[in-house]
Amino acid sequence: MGGIQGLGKTLWSPFKDYPAPMHNVVFVKNVDQRWVFLEKLGRAGVEARIQYAVLNRHPAYRHVPGRFPGADYWSDHAVYLPYGPHLNMDDADRIADAVLASGVELEAV
Repeated sequence: MGGIQGLGKTLWSPFKDYPAPMHNVVFVKNVDQRWVFLEKLGRAGVEARIQYAVLNRHPAYRHVPGRFPGADYWSDHAVYLPYGPHLNMDDADRIADAVLASGVELEAV
């Protein structure tokens, strides 16, 4: 199955069973593959990003005690795909096909 439906549960969405082109976060299973994934998407014409670092990793907050496994996971594994009202389902399918063709394993969270 190709296109956005081919991503199945690996395309994160706050609304389950809603295959809209506006939900844009995928999680790379192997952290070491994240930059490879971005490079492959870029070669396919898909501009993806790694956007956020966990707050407790910023120098100003390194003194804050505690561990934040959920935030750490998001920061280490999340890749943000293009999204927005300017995309239509054909765009979403093209992006999804590039994700699937990358060969990088994604995780459903």
